[in-house]
Amino acid sequence: MCAVDLSDELLACQFGDARLNKRAAKIAHHLGLKPNVSIPAAMKTRADLEACYRFFDNENVTPAEKSTKRRKTPIGEKESYRWLEGLQMANQAAQACPQTTCVCVGDSESDIYDLFVAANNMSETPNLHLLVRAGQNRNTTDKEDWKNQVRLSAKVGKQTTSIRARQAKIGQGKSARSRSRVARTAELEIRKATIQVARPAHDASTLPKFVKVNVVLCEEINPPEGEDPIC
Repeated sequence: MCAVDLSDELLACQFGDARLNKRAAKIAHHLGLKPNVSIPAAMKTRADLEACYRFFDNENVTPAEKSTKRRKTPIGEKESYRWLEGLQMANQAAQACPQTTCVCVGDSESDIYDLFVAANNMSETPNLHLLVRAGQNRNTTDKEDWKNQVRLSAKVGKQTTSIRARQAKIGQGKSARSRSRVARTAELEIRKATIQVARPAHDASTLPKFVKVNVVLCEEINPPEGEDPIC
């Protein structure tokens, strides 16, 4: 088992107390040096072990509290800002090659409202397009789940695809993408619509209240019993 120093990965953590920030990095350092042993075995001293458990029991050390602070952090200070930078680079390439259709493609991590706004603001580059794999539950300006609105549109096609088996890494995750699944052939219905996505409540009020996006929705028909439908 290879030892790694994880302390640098937690340097940006903010728990509201410099001592907690330092303790998080120290715990990560000890666990990274001995990733194949238990927490008591990884800690160097009894004092380190007790400090580690106090850290885990601290009310300020919660995933929710870190999540809340992250939502309030300006987009320019988040790692996700790289998607905006990528779109800007794609825009420069599209302007340099006006006869070429340029498509900026992002996975579900790029499902960011700021990115949709930025793409809409680049209307002066008609040969630039943004393609994002949806990863968020979003509401429309009608206060309706965006998938439900797209489902009201007519079916435009079907597609059969092979689904690989997947084993959950830790138990059964809460989301469909983190749960185990069996290998199968899935039949998908395809719909498309143009909708107005509402600005998330936690986003900056300086952003537009809505942004217009084109959505392609692919959903599995009649999934096996107990299996999450592909969507």
